[in-house]
Amino acid sequence: MGDSQQVIFLVIGLALLIAMMFWPQWQARRRQQRQMAELQVGRDVMTAGGIIGKLVRLDPEANEAAIEIAPGVVIRIIPAAISRALPSAEAVNEDEENNEQTDDDTPVDDAR
Repeated sequence: MGDSQQVIFLVIGLALLIAMMFWPQWQARRRQQRQMAELQVGRDVMTAGGIIGKLVRLDPEANEAAIEIAPGVVIRIIPAAISRALPSAEAVNEDEENNEQTDDDTPVDDAR
């Protein structure tokens, strides 16, 4: 009975180890798929190489996307190269306005 318990614990431990190794990859893949499903033409995106531009075309069937990186300059990439969608300009402007409203010009005393 002792040997069978050791084998059971060994199998359970091995299964947990494998699950812990692959769980983050599964989570990242699901997150990436969710982000790709939410992509919309006209949205600012960043590629895995750090290129930032506006998504002008997305064709999942052809596995191709196009990003405008400067006025009149459009590059073709594969959609998997899009690492994330950037916040819209309106959201960034709202954050900046909120920060400006809370900033004071009064000095802060050192609390030593």
